[in-house]
Amino acid sequence: ADLLDAAAEADRGLILTHALIFDRGNAAEMLRGFSAPFLARSGEACFAELSAPLDLRLARNKTENRRQHKNTDWATPERLTEMESWGSWLAGDDFVFPGRHVRIENSDISASDAASLIRDAFAL
Repeated sequence: ADLLDAAAEADRGLILTHALIFDRGNAAEMLRGFSAPFLARSGEACFAELSAPLDLRLARNKTENRRQHKNTDWATPERLTEMESWGSWLAGDDFVFPGRHVRIENSDISASDAASLIRDAFAL
């Protein structure tokens, strides 16, 4: 929360990545908490939801680019399969901030194309 407050107070844009299990009761509360420092200062919060099938995510974790930019050692096939059983990692149609949410199925697009879709969706 300190990072979010500091960024909002400095009127700085901030991009966070976070995974949520949406069918658990606290997802909306967490999203409101992430947004609150910005919204309280007349800022905005935008939410981009990226999805791809498990087999593709596992394959991506083996690429040199992904291993160079992210710690993927924990993301074993067994661990990610287990995590899939925890609940829905995709938001439903009743997203808590409906006008500030875009869902992108990114199986067949590049990271750059996904970023462009996000930028266009929110006029960034």
